[in-house]
Amino acid sequence: MGDPHPEHAQLQADRIYLGWQYALLYPDPGPPPKRPAREDVTEPPADADTEWIHRERLQKDLLNRPVKIFRTFMAVVAAGSSSSA
Repeated sequence: MGDPHPEHAQLQADRIYLGWQYALLYPDPGPPPKRPAREDVTEPPADADTEWIHRERLQKDLLNRPVKIFRTFMAVVAAGSSSSA
């Protein structure tokens, strides 16, 4: 496989070459697409929101239980170590 850019192979005496240049295999895709407008975004129904919020809060409480226990334990250890010093 040859050089994809043959103009890079031409050396000129009046220039100093300090390294290499990365050759892209594919062209730049351009800027990312724009976000949709707010009126295009659909909202979930209001009656399902309360049950969904309750289930989400319950799930977060169950997932954060070990963190809360560890945090309480570390607070007790810190309080115990600072009072004994």
